[in-house]
Amino acid sequence: MKQLAGMILIVLPLLAVNVSHAAPHEKHQHDEASEQMQHEQYQQEKGKSKEKKRHRGDGRLKAGMPLPEEFRNAERVDFKNGQNLSEPSRYQQWVKVKDRYVLMNVLTNTIIKVEK
Repeated sequence: MKQLAGMILIVLPLLAVNVSHAAPHEKHQHDEASEQMQHEQYQQEKGKSKEKKRHRGDGRLKAGMPLPEEFRNAERVDFKNGQNLSEPSRYQQWVKVKDRYVLMNVLTNTIIKVEK
């Protein structure tokens, strides 16, 4: 009898521990769903801000940055045509982007210099 009572005293706390862990786990699943919704909203906001940046035009052309794809097929310019442009080195090309002249590396599409 003492052994049975001793086993019950050992088993009951273990059962109580299992029951107490079930409720917070369900709450954790709810938190994950909430976090997922917040993440999706963040991604949507992030996408909107990228669209705004794309429409800035040539205002973001700076040396060292890659030339945006929308300008990579821009009009090629000959440096000798009186715009006071320096002679491009090997693998470099002047292009006209709106009202600016951009010296770019044709292999990496990196902007080297921007002239007005």
